[in-house]
Parts: sequence; structure tokens; C-alpha cells
Amino acid sequence: MIIRHLKNDVYFFGGKNMAKAFAKPFYNSKKWKQCRTRYIQLMPKHKRGLCEKCYAKGEHVLGEELHHKIQLTPKNINDASITLNHDNLILLCYECHKREHGMRNDRGYQYDSDGNIIIKKQG
Repeated sequence: MIIRHLKNDVYFFGGKNMAKAFAKPFYNSKKWKQCRTRYIQLMPKHKRGLCEKCYAKGEHVLGEELHHKIQLTPKNINDASITLNHDNLILLCYECHKREHGMRNDRGYQYDSDGNIIIKKQG
């Protein structure tokens, strides 16, 4: 992960790249980079740069991924009301971001869309 300090206590985060091929040009665009910077700048100073889900639980975990609540698709990738709308964004740590996408964590657990561990039936 790459973290670099910017003016006004703003951080850029470079976590693991989860972007699908159709979205990579968007994530490399100047508009997205400006949106990401502005989103973090507008966060209240006491929680700026922290995972918003962890912070809500009283934990202070560094945010690494700016997540779109409405998932980006080939149909909506050019819709700025989805891609660049701050109401559709949330700063997450790596583990919370993986939970949002139902991916496995480093221990091999998988999560549902509510963040609950998925227990696979034996047999």
C-alpha cells in the first residue's frame, strides 16, 4: 500500500487494485482523482483518512479504498451522478472493502453483503 501525505492532512491511498477492465480508465482519470481528493478533504478532521465503517464501531483503522456504494458497471461508468457523487462513496479499510464485495479475507473467510461470515455446509 502506498500512502503519501498531501496538503491539509489529506492522504491518497493505493491499496490492492480491484478495478475491472472497463473501469480502469475511469479510475486513472483526472476527474476521479480530483473527486477522491475532495472527498477525503471534506471528511471531518477528527476522522479524516479513517475507515468509515470501523470508525462507526469505535475503531481507528486507516482507510485504503474509496468504495462506490452503487457498484460501477459498464452501463453506469459514464454517469457522474454515480461515479463522482460523494453520497455514493465511502472510505473503507482493506478488510471492510473486501466484505463489501463478498471477497475472502486473509484468513479465508468469506462475507455476505451485510458483513456476516458465510458458513459453508459440510458434506
